[in-house]
Amino acid sequence: MARPSSIRVSNFCDSSNLSITQQPASRTVSSGSAAALDVWVAAGPPGIVTYQWFIVQNGVPSKVVHASATSATLMVPVSVNSTFFVRAGNGTCTIDSERAVVTVTAGCSPPAATISAPGSVTSTAAMTASVSEPGATCAWSITNGQIQSGAGTASITFVPTGCGTTIQLSVTVTKNGCSATDDHVVTRTTATAALTGAATINQGEQTPLSLTLTGIGPWTITWSDTPSSPQTTSNSSVTRTVAPNATTMYSVTVTDAFGCAANVNGTPVVTVKPPAPGNVNASATSTTQVVVTWTYSGSADRFRIYRDSTYAGESTGLSFTDNGRTPSTAYLYAVRAVVANTESAPSADVAATFNFADFPLLGSSSVPPASATAIRAAHVTVLQNAVNAVRIRASLPAIAFPTIVAQVTTVQAPHVQALRSALDDARAALNLTRLFNGTTIAPGMPIRAIDLNAIRGGM
Repeated sequence: MARPSSIRVSNFCDSSNLSITQQPASRTVSSGSAAALDVWVAAGPPGIVTYQWFIVQNGVPSKVVHASATSATLMVPVSVNSTFFVRAGNGTCTIDSERAVVTVTAGCSPPAATISAPGSVTSTAAMTASVSEPGATCAWSITNGQIQSGAGTASITFVPTGCGTTIQLSVTVTKNGCSATDDHVVTRTTATAALTGAATINQGEQTPLSLTLTGIGPWTITWSDTPSSPQTTSNSSVTRTVAPNATTMYSVTVTDAFGCAANVNGTPVVTVKPPAPGNVNASATSTTQVVVTWTYSGSADRFRIYRDSTYAGESTGLSFTDNGRTPSTAYLYAVRAVVANTESAPSADVAATFNFADFPLLGSSSVPPASATAIRAAHVTVLQNAVNAVRIRASLPAIAFPTIVAQVTTVQAPHVQALRSALDDARAALNLTRLFNGTTIAPGMPIRAIDLNAIRGGM
């Protein structure tokens, strides 16, 4: 059998030996810009792939892009429409990719797209935003706001909507086929309200509350004690006078000119003291015991009794007995009404623990009845000692009263006048009512039992 004179071997690659799994994609670029093309190749043994990129420009036959264009990615500047493909090989065979067309467009000069607009909301008036690119078309968008006019032009007017803290403006400016974008944020401050005025008052008194507002007014204020009567104000500082009958906590809700709620700080409490007890009378019933009585026209949970500013005890009635006192000592008693643990102002009286064994003296005229206890020097002496004890309690010096000698000294008007004056000064220093207010006994007038009883009753 005759042997052939030659054998033709073709370069054949099957998919298991060498195949392209992703072809380079066509794209459009600006003149002078770089075109990026990629190819993915799967190869069998020995698994080493080589690449060479080729270019076809304006009908010129294929040629190598350049000697270094030998990787899976091609990055090459392009100024005219061009067609590229890549030839991949694995040492035993090669395979060409599909052709990728790179279309070159004319150069693009981006239009001006910088937004000019306020940085913050300062009133309820509409605001303006604009870009400075004559002849351009503008596509605006807004978040937390509404465009009122100018959409599609270089200048718009807009207003806030909702209660967000920022308004986001965006614009795309297009001119001569080229576009540019910009964003701008307009801040919006949340209104605040600060309420102050905590106080303690007596029932029937008034006290001011102060409200300080920030943000954009006018503001609408709703008070907790008058929820059905909101008030509107353009003043950032508001003062309100209140006169509650009972202890009250005050609060407000505030909305700004946009109807957005303000952040409120402060819930002042006005504490109302109950009425003070009346007609307080402290009287020593012995040298070691004092009985305190009073009247009260209101409603109290209980009464607290203080001795020389120190808590002495409580009573749910209208009297209090204080035992264990030191003889020959003056004590200042104060009584406070208590409602819901809030104390009233005090009402006070002073008591002196002296031995007034045969007081009160009987009779009220210059000629007492036969059953009356006669006025003696001892009565004046004990009153002098008691008055000085009250003066010491009032931090006043003791008085050097004239000495009264039994069966020798006649009790006269100056003796009583000195006692009255010394006691009134001490009561005034203790913030108690003066009993005699400088009234005098005419010289030569007889001393009556009522004159000494009045001094005794003042302590």
